[in-house]
Amino acid sequence: MKKLLLLFLISATAQAQLSYPPDADTAGTTAIPQDSNVFIAWATGVTVERGYIQISDPTVEYQGSNMATYGTADDAIGMPGSGALSLGDAGTAIATFATPIANGAGFDFAVFENGSNTFLELAFVEVSSDGVNYFRFPAHSQTQTATPLGGFGLLDARNLNNLAGKYRVGFGTPFDLSDVPDNTLLNKNNITHVKIVDVVGSLEPAYATYDSFGNMVNDPYPTPYNTSGFDLTGIGVIHQQVLDVKEVVGLQFSVYPNPASTVLYIKTEIDGIAEVTIYDVASRLVYSSQLQGSGSADLSGLHSGIYFVNVTANGKKAVKQIVVYR
Repeated sequence: MKKLLLLFLISATAQAQLSYPPDADTAGTTAIPQDSNVFIAWATGVTVERGYIQISDPTVEYQGSNMATYGTADDAIGMPGSGALSLGDAGTAIATFATPIANGAGFDFAVFENGSNTFLELAFVEVSSDGVNYFRFPAHSQTQTATPLGGFGLLDARNLNNLAGKYRVGFGTPFDLSDVPDNTLLNKNNITHVKIVDVVGSLEPAYATYDSFGNMVNDPYPTPYNTSGFDLTGIGVIHQQVLDVKEVVGLQFSVYPNPASTVLYIKTEIDGIAEVTIYDVASRLVYSSQLQGSGSADLSGLHSGIYFVNVTANGKKAVKQIVVYR
């Protein structure tokens, strides 16, 4: 009878885990491929504060540095490419966007990392609508905490929820802003900053990190290399604010293609010279030129995002919104 009871308890424990969607290659996953058409924009700016390669012993170095050094902030801007931005133990990255993220139906954005289906480096995700006050998604780790994983330990995505890095390279872990508790200091329809905070997988209380249920989060640790910690490759936007741009009556012009990549063609119905300026959503001038009748604008130096094309002539002005993608 005791053996049967023990087997029942073991079975019940096993069923209590594996509560969440599986890896990117298994039916029922919520992973979103980076080339999915659900993404309408990508992060346009990233700042980083790197962490140690081994937080429990800051004297440990790799190639002459005790901090993560792999990649640059540019590796986390736009759609994921071949690079990555390594954060180090407890390191952070803050991403900004051309247009604020909004709380729509279902998932609102996704975070990308460069792991595999079982080698997963995790991070907490926080959001802010003012760049000062940040609010964390309620994360849950059901991974056992009796034994450290070590630097190359494996994880099961079904034990993880609201933790970036749950899915392998090329597939984003999606987040729904509705999951974040309401707060008067957070406008979920005006998310201007997304913060990624590396999970330290140590099970030593002095260095461990905890999920929203008070569980230590067990992930690969230590990883004393220049690639230590979470490797951010991009943040894709699914829902963003809809901006209302009205064209001034009496001054007509057209732009194409829209969305545009490297060149935007502009055609006006104006006799004479027109001033053309392009601004980003932060009202920064990114392009200025003159044209007569029609012409083109070089967009190759712009990041992906939303911009505003202003045409001024004969004391009148008109504005059109364009999308630049890479």
